[in-house]
Amino acid sequence: MIQTPSKAAAPVAAMALLLAAWLFAVPSGAANLRITPVKIEMAPGQTSTEVRLRNAESTESAFQVEAFAWRQNERGEDVLEPTDQIVAIPPLFRIAPEDQQVIRVGHLGAPAPDSESNFRLVLTELPLQKAEAGTPAIRVRLRVVLPVFVAPAEGSAAPELRLDRVFREADEVHVALANTGNGHDRLAQVRLLDEAGGSLAESGQALYLLGRSNVTLTMKVPEGARARSVEVTTLSGETFQRDVQDQP
Repeated sequence: MIQTPSKAAAPVAAMALLLAAWLFAVPSGAANLRITPVKIEMAPGQTSTEVRLRNAESTESAFQVEAFAWRQNERGEDVLEPTDQIVAIPPLFRIAPEDQQVIRVGHLGAPAPDSESNFRLVLTELPLQKAEAGTPAIRVRLRVVLPVFVAPAEGSAAPELRLDRVFREADEVHVALANTGNGHDRLAQVRLLDEAGGSLAESGQALYLLGRSNVTLTMKVPEGARARSVEVTTLSGETFQRDVQDQP
């Protein structure tokens, strides 16, 4: 989920809407799209790119595209704010069955001088017609969120992840992470370990950590269990581990 100016998101579930493969599995009744790429990265000096959508349904689908600046608050929640720095053309379109649509994505203005800029494209399916008599009135609509990363004007962008602090408060363990680099990183797994190194709880959802951001995740300790440490693994294969401290 995502926090916009009017809605708040759950910490670790923030990336649940992101596509993880070429074929996006969607609920029954929603459009079925194949999208590439599922992560948009603009290199230094690059001002535009393309996203391709293919409608794998037997019926026509319609979508709108909105662009947002993207940041994270200290609870790991994604905050999206409308922006005019990213444009998507066309912003409204229809896709015929088994046809495709090309979205041209442009970055306006100069990139940040020494850090990666973060945006998201939100694609929302639009209703094409009212439900016919005798058919269900509610149709699940697809909503897809694509990350957009624009490289800095000078040098390269790279993450520098640090596991700052791990502490227990009542039946919860809080994991404080810092990315002091100027580029994003992504978590593959966070595990809560017992004295023997066995897993008490884990989160397998991929969570982005934006450059120069601090995020605190919360994990529930199973009843009666003793949590000894937390292990954090990134998609690039880095692993960090730190003992759990009691909250003073």
